[in-house]
Amino acid sequence: MYNKCLEYLLSNDSDDVMSKGGIEFRKFIHPVVIRVGKLLGPDKYVLIKREPERIKNPKTIEEIEYNKRPIIYAPTHGFKDDLLYSLYTAKNHAYILFGSLPQFFNTFDGFSAWANGVYLVNRDDRNSRKASYDKIRRGFELGVENLLWFPEGVWNKSPNLLILDLWNGMYRVALDHNALIVPISVMEEDGVCYAIQNKPIDVCSLDLNEGKQLIRDSLATAKWEVLEYIASIKGLAKRSDFYPGYWEDYVNKLIDPVRKNYNFETEARAEYIDPTKVSEKKVFECLDNVELTSNNAYVLVRTRNDLHK
Repeated sequence: MYNKCLEYLLSNDSDDVMSKGGIEFRKFIHPVVIRVGKLLGPDKYVLIKREPERIKNPKTIEEIEYNKRPIIYAPTHGFKDDLLYSLYTAKNHAYILFGSLPQFFNTFDGFSAWANGVYLVNRDDRNSRKASYDKIRRGFELGVENLLWFPEGVWNKSPNLLILDLWNGMYRVALDHNALIVPISVMEEDGVCYAIQNKPIDVCSLDLNEGKQLIRDSLATAKWEVLEYIASIKGLAKRSDFYPGYWEDYVNKLIDPVRKNYNFETEARAEYIDPTKVSEKKVFECLDNVELTSNNAYVLVRTRNDLHK
């Protein structure tokens, strides 16, 4: 299938892709869209914890104004249906910032996102990325109350980082619109999706680096809580469970359901690389220039092979 009728969402003119009536209609049908989505979802859903976004029964002017602030739901990212379960965890209607064009146009996910409300962005197009900020601004002006945005930008396929380094965009939008950020972690394990929503964080009084760090730390905390919960019911993994090549097999298993629509080049380019950090590959790339001898071959060959896997 190809969802050609949805190509208009690629327009960089915000008025081409949304209207006040369309936003209100999507708010109205939101409970049905989410319920149907959950029924069609492949996994059993376990909500571990859900902290409220708003103050119940606000009394002071400050509390009333706090409850009027837009919310950016910020989920972890790492498996096919994490968008569906993030929306279900958030419960409140939120427009989606959607960047996987093959998944959007070649599967039913595109129609589902359209029905929910979506800002479509071509991550390979600088003008499209820039236009997404204007679409978000226009959406808030027309009545969008919340936004759902994966701050990592790509699936986290790292074997050791709870959360990848983050782009600046979410911090910028929160600052521009006085928005709160709500961390969500969803993880899939043996046909079960485990979810946590923690309390909102406020980055509007922080500088860029402080704000991004708070977002990342909050997401890491939520993800760690999910991991702890899974370990509490399934037991801790044993070293013997992690055979050579385990992580590659695990990542391939996650990608398999979307492989034909997974653009590896785009996903690689879309991952944020912090220019202030030196990667392991960069540190050890000098070894490629070391002359191989009988004295260093044992260590050097193994190290080179590990780096070039």
